[in-house]
Amino acid sequence: MMVLIINLYQFAIVVITTSIIDKSTTYQSVSLVIFYIQIFLGGLTFPPEMFPVFVRELVYIFNPIIYGLEAMRGIWTEGHSIVKYPQEIMILLLVSSAMIALGIFIVKKREKLQYQ
Repeated sequence: MMVLIINLYQFAIVVITTSIIDKSTTYQSVSLVIFYIQIFLGGLTFPPEMFPVFVRELVYIFNPIIYGLEAMRGIWTEGHSIVKYPQEIMILLLVSSAMIALGIFIVKKREKLQYQ
């Protein structure tokens, strides 16, 4: 279940990014930057505990994938249930919903302006 929530978050990033960017070459570059930020600052390469406090605080604000990492760590390595991570789940679902809604809004606004 947590993998699905993380995938929803990744889908939301794609929705918001493709709603803003028209060209596929630009999208590819931007998506790689987002991907690498998620990998390096999301705890997928280096544990967040290694980051200085200031960087760690920024990561928790601007890179919600870290909440997915925390939940997955607990589920896989400690054997906890997914219900032990309601805050992490809610943050990922709310951010995902907001990005999808904003992406849809941008696309509809762009289509409306295009047909005028």
